[in-house]
Amino acid sequence: MRLSFVFLALIVLLLSACSGGTAAAQLPEGEWTLTSLNSSPPLEGSTVTIRFEGNQVSGSAGCNSYGGQLNAGRDGSLTFDNVFSTEMACMEPEGLMEQETTYLQTLTQAASFTIADGQLELMNQAGETIMVFSQ
Repeated sequence: MRLSFVFLALIVLLLSACSGGTAAAQLPEGEWTLTSLNSSPPLEGSTVTIRFEGNQVSGSAGCNSYGGQLNAGRDGSLTFDNVFSTEMACMEPEGLMEQETTYLQTLTQAASFTIADGQLELMNQAGETIMVFSQ
């Protein structure tokens, strides 16, 4: 009888551990388009996107494609790890490469997120909104 209790307790413990992992499911899978980067709109003629699929992130930084790992917590915490991008150069619109560099650097500063009214906001450690996306 005692062995059955220990076995049942072990199963309950394992199931609770499995359900307590990252909560990437809180971020709706699919693509979002950047509407604000550090309180400024993206350059006219550029499209910057982010796509969530499980614990992976990918998208277009305006010129280059990028990807990486996503860690989203049930508490709204968020980090991006191992972010990489292709290395093409785009000359138009003017300033696109600078915007892309800023975007990728700012993405790695994300610490939390909120979703409301069809907008995804990424905030830094200080709680300041650093990026806004819409679907």
